[in-house]
Amino acid sequence: YDTMDVWQGVRFGDNWVSTGIAYQRDLNDKVGIRLDSRYGVAADDSFRDFGDTSYQRLELGAAATVDLDVVELGLGYRWYHQMGDASSFLDDSNQVGATLSKEIGPVALGVGSYYDFTSGGWIFDANVGGNLAVTDRISILPSAGVIYSLNHEYWEPLFEPLSGFVSVNLRLAVSIKLTDNASLVPYIAARLPIDALDDEGSEDLLYGGVQL
Repeated sequence: YDTMDVWQGVRFGDNWVSTGIAYQRDLNDKVGIRLDSRYGVAADDSFRDFGDTSYQRLELGAAATVDLDVVELGLGYRWYHQMGDASSFLDDSNQVGATLSKEIGPVALGVGSYYDFTSGGWIFDANVGGNLAVTDRISILPSAGVIYSLNHEYWEPLFEPLSGFVSVNLRLAVSIKLTDNASLVPYIAARLPIDALDDEGSEDLLYGGVQL
């Protein structure tokens, strides 16, 4: 559950309820694959600020990872299916992307680039996160990232492509291990528009939620 659905730096709905399933497997000591799906819905039909407008989104993804020793390379494809009343003016999206990630002790670094065939634009992001163990069952998970857009349609607040930095995204979560295979993760986050998104008049967002 998320008080807001902030997707790729942009708010798409409120009271977001989602679920997902993923399968991953190592093909050998260097190459792995991952398949995943996720479905979410704005529980109170609160797409953006359009009033009583329903919105759901289905995501399907496939990716391969390659251990290059120095960094891990990821290559993937993702399909976003827009549903509900909002689908009358939001097109489905197909994205291909590449990521580089590196773990240094409890710190994880990552950069990614994604091309969107629907808008003909690019999305770039960079992230840093930590996993700080407090006890055997409790860990603190801080993270921060920045998003850059190149001629990509973000629909906030206007239906026009954006080029430039979009937002700084901050998150602080606590992972509480309930059983050997289940954890409760409450979090609080902030979306701070900068550059192109700030010029469009978007406001700071503070939101939170909990994951199981």
